[in-house]
Amino acid sequence: MLDVERIDELRLDFDLAPEGKKQGVRVRQWFPETLLWRPELITDDQGRVTLDVDLADSITTWRLTASAVSASGQLGASQSSLRVFQPFFVDLNLPVALTREDEVSLPVVVYNYLDQPQEVQLTLAQADWFESLDDVEQKITLAPGEVRSLHYRIRAKRVGDHKLMVTAQSGEIADALEREIKVVPDGRPVEMVYNGVLDASTELNLSVPKDAIDGSVSTIVRLYPSTFSHVVEGLDGIFRRPYGCFEQTSSTTYPNVLALQYLKRTGTSVPAVEAQAREYIHLGYQRLLTFEVAGGGFDWFGNPPANRSLTAYGLMEFKDMARVHDIDPSLIQRTRRWLLAQRKSDGSWEPEGHRFHGDPANAAYDVAELNTTAYVAWSVFEGDPNPTEAQPTLSYLVSHRPNQIDNPYTLALVCNALLAIDPTSRVVRPYLDKLQSLRQLSGDGKRCWWNSTGSRRTMFYGAGRSQEIETTALATLALIRGSGESATIRGSLSWLIDQKDGIGTWHSTQATVLALKALIAGSGRSLADQKERRIELQLADQPAERITIPVDQSDVMRQINLSDRITSGDWKLTLKDVTDAATGYQIVFRYYTPTATAPEQNEPLTVQLDYDRTELAVNDSVRARATVTNRMEEAAPMVMLDLPIPAGFAVNVDDFDQMKRQKRIEKYQVTSRSVIVYLLRLEPEEPLTLSYELTATMPVDILALPAVAYEYYDEDKRGTSQPIRLLVQGTP
Repeated sequence: MLDVERIDELRLDFDLAPEGKKQGVRVRQWFPETLLWRPELITDDQGRVTLDVDLADSITTWRLTASAVSASGQLGASQSSLRVFQPFFVDLNLPVALTREDEVSLPVVVYNYLDQPQEVQLTLAQADWFESLDDVEQKITLAPGEVRSLHYRIRAKRVGDHKLMVTAQSGEIADALEREIKVVPDGRPVEMVYNGVLDASTELNLSVPKDAIDGSVSTIVRLYPSTFSHVVEGLDGIFRRPYGCFEQTSSTTYPNVLALQYLKRTGTSVPAVEAQAREYIHLGYQRLLTFEVAGGGFDWFGNPPANRSLTAYGLMEFKDMARVHDIDPSLIQRTRRWLLAQRKSDGSWEPEGHRFHGDPANAAYDVAELNTTAYVAWSVFEGDPNPTEAQPTLSYLVSHRPNQIDNPYTLALVCNALLAIDPTSRVVRPYLDKLQSLRQLSGDGKRCWWNSTGSRRTMFYGAGRSQEIETTALATLALIRGSGESATIRGSLSWLIDQKDGIGTWHSTQATVLALKALIAGSGRSLADQKERRIELQLADQPAERITIPVDQSDVMRQINLSDRITSGDWKLTLKDVTDAATGYQIVFRYYTPTATAPEQNEPLTVQLDYDRTELAVNDSVRARATVTNRMEEAAPMVMLDLPIPAGFAVNVDDFDQMKRQKRIEKYQVTSRSVIVYLLRLEPEEPLTLSYELTATMPVDILALPAVAYEYYDEDKRGTSQPIRLLVQGTP
């Protein structure tokens, strides 16, 4: 039984400063969207549990939802509410972000629920990141129970994450509110990422051009004491990518499964990582179930018919998830049965009918069929040895001899499938030998990888860097399981680490999951060396800074922010591991330059964003029109369109709902700063135009950020529109 005590109202009591002593006012500054998430609580024998909760500073009503299960399997649930209130308070409506040089008139609302009138003095705290265009002190008189607003007009001057504070004082009654806001550069980003291992002193020359936008330089040094520290970083980094389709949702959940598998296998205890991983797995598992279609299997957006390759990916994840998290066993059983029911009589699986594979009579189709069969077989037979059941597929796979397969991606899939069917069989050895022979070697022989670029895309549309990472990770997994040459495995793991992007992932969700799988599979023991590490960091001629990483922190990435120390000019950065512990490192160096006058002419995807007017009044609407065009010779799969929501505007989602009903788009997500649109396929030279409405909510003079279009599985294929200045006048 679950018993949740109902709390109707919570009143906050603040220590009020004496009249005229504003410095004593308590500042409200913590405003989380979720106050508490606790996936596991153990009750007493009466089914009760007491939990102390630190309340946020929000004046609001929180919704409480709880569910429970008893030891005998009985279910319980309850909903309640908790009201946080004070009779006099101030509220501040801030955009999530501004662009440098934006002007905005910020509404400040004062609530007087007292039974007497109040003359209120409001003070805007000065800060160096903005210029105030109004008096910082204003007065307003409110009747009992009255709510009124006034405005502070400011101009954003400095790039960065900043805070804005307003204080409201009326005699001995006061309230103060502090909100966070980001100011982004008004220019084009330039980013360089350096990865490596500190096996010797490493020097990098960083150059900031004179025209770099002030405050836009960012230099982050990350130190990785162990391979698992790469995994921990990836748990958060992958959530910075859109995750609206089944593959993306699966891939944002999968790294947490892999992390728990590592902790369980090595007997390592990292409570914070484990708690976060279990929370994300729980949420991800629930979302994944929504993509299952009637009749069995899973689809990109949960629309029948099911997709065989995606379903195989889901089955692979569900099997791994079941080792560390409770899931419905029947889900695995019915998914596996559905895939086996899709198998043809010759033991193969037909590639999906999304026209990327061509006609069954040509060679491209043959490769697609072999890829699909190998991938599905790897998923279906992994952990389920049944020679009789697998025999038709085994016969199909070995009918393609190693000397007939020159594509490393296909060969790596075949190797993994054969190892899943029978890891003890010698039949896989010639395929592994051929795979080994196709590797590429760096000049010093310390790195190796497999290059499939130039050939057809991967199972999940990977191309370019993502395709190369997927191929290398698959090859590494096969060689690890097939007892391949250790030097090759070490070289490929080192190469994979070198490919990390600036947010701690590998450029796409599929590439990230496969890379993490390979890194974890590359060690049968704890990935953290039991050794204290001491790293020396020196910037230019400044004294060296020493970073010490204790043994008990070897599973955590260490980050050093040098952004405040680097300005325009040339800088030499030196890193050295004085303990000779081969610590991994990453340096992310970024700055912004003034926006080019026009987009590049050779962009593979182009996007143009226009507004039907650029000057309007508060509460008026403007219609935006975005046109995206694929300039490549082949169709572009899984195109993402990031449409900005300008500061001081609200988007009308009804327009996007209609586009989805008309099947012009697959899905959309509204974030605080943009609308992310999913397009499953964009044909060559067939422009797609999307029109939607924006409503002005406050007076602003802003630079609306550009729209961006890119392939999700090959982010180098992208296009960007031009920013446009919008002027909104009047009073809300």
